Amino acid sequence: MGIMTVQECYLRMGADYAAALRLMKSDERILKFLTMLLRDENYTALCAAMDKRDCEQAFRAAHTIKGISLNLCLKELAAAASLLTDALRPGVWTQDVPELFEQVKKQYDVMLAAVHEAVQANGGTADETAK
Repeated sequence: MGIMTVQECYLRMGADYAAALRLMKSDERILKFLTMLLRDENYTALCAAMDKRDCEQAFRAAHTIKGISLNLCLKELAAAASLLTDALRPGVWTQDVPELFEQVKKQYDVMLAAVHEAVQANGGTADETAK
């Protein structure tokens, strides 16, 4: 496999590279923020809250993931997190919450794999992509 560009990374994630580039002005800045996302603890917090069926904590984590994803133009992850956020907003665990969480997990895993590959392909280290 060849070296993955930031644009290819965004394509793989179903994200909006053109919008991210307009906002952040360079691939280097995009990569910097994507690397920071890998160290963000909100996904871990979301998983823990979902395990405990803690609607309030799950809502907060999902809402933050949605905001971060929107800021980085990660539209697929943002859409999945938005649906989960909306389901959790009333503070009641509904039957659709587990499936919506699975969609967030799926999109997060896609993002994680693509960003790890892009960071490493662009001179990053395993330490930078460690979670």
